[in-house]
Amino acid sequence: MLQYIIQVVLFQLGFLLMYELLLKKETFFNINRLYLLVTPLVSLLLPLLKIESLSTLVPADSISEISQVLLPEVYIGGQPENIQQLPAVNVVQEQGLQINWWLVTYVAGVVLSLILLLKKYQNLNHLFRFRRISEDKELRIIEVPNSKIACTFYKTVFLGDKLSEAEKQQILSHELVHVKQKHSLDLVFFEALKIIFWFNPLVYIYQSRIATLHEFIADANVVKTTTRRSYYEQLLNTAFSTQNISFINQFFNHSLIKKRIIMLQKSRSKTIAKFKYLFVLPLLFMMLT
Repeated sequence: MLQYIIQVVLFQLGFLLMYELLLKKETFFNINRLYLLVTPLVSLLLPLLKIESLSTLVPADSISEISQVLLPEVYIGGQPENIQQLPAVNVVQEQGLQINWWLVTYVAGVVLSLILLLKKYQNLNHLFRFRRISEDKELRIIEVPNSKIACTFYKTVFLGDKLSEAEKQQILSHELVHVKQKHSLDLVFFEALKIIFWFNPLVYIYQSRIATLHEFIADANVVKTTTRRSYYEQLLNTAFSTQNISFINQFFNHSLIKKRIIMLQKSRSKTIAKFKYLFVLPLLFMMLT
């Protein structure tokens, strides 16, 4: 099990390094989203695959032949004439209660992760109690009193009542992208991984990267119907407060504002840049070997 966990972490690290070095700055947002969703699952499956043709690249027999050396028997003072065999004695050791502290630690981490998730859910559930402005099968809008909050969870958009009508319209066009593309499901997926692999910091990095990517995707769709300058000026001129819930899409995450504006001003990546994704193939080959 320990070997499996180490391999999973190393494979996820390899995929993340490739994303950071080659793919992160490209404007192929939907492809990058797929990459960040698929590669954690691939990392879980790769250690379980056994391909015989690849295992022959490092033959185990040659290693064992080199490592095994048989030495002749040597008797000091001449070979003994009589060797008396003593009766075998079986020693039975009484074993008390054995505690697997590794398992205890893992279960404690899972329980703590579940408690933190439930706390986030309580914060989110509190927002659902406020007045609903509109509701249909595709979208539900809830107005939060005395707030400038702007965030989305699944098909629900939360808007503070202190937002102006112009701000609400611009924010809604952004949040609707999150709703239509079901970005919240991506974040919930990583919340589940964080419970199972709470000890793996790479899962938290994955979730952070895909949350940032969600904002890039929504921004790119909004600027198709409005000017880029007026849009990122809106980002700078309006300040929002929001709940610290990692599985909702926040319109105004202050740590992302600079990145979003830089990406809005960035020219679209050329088609030839898609060849960078082919580097996944040699990376997969190395992992399988």
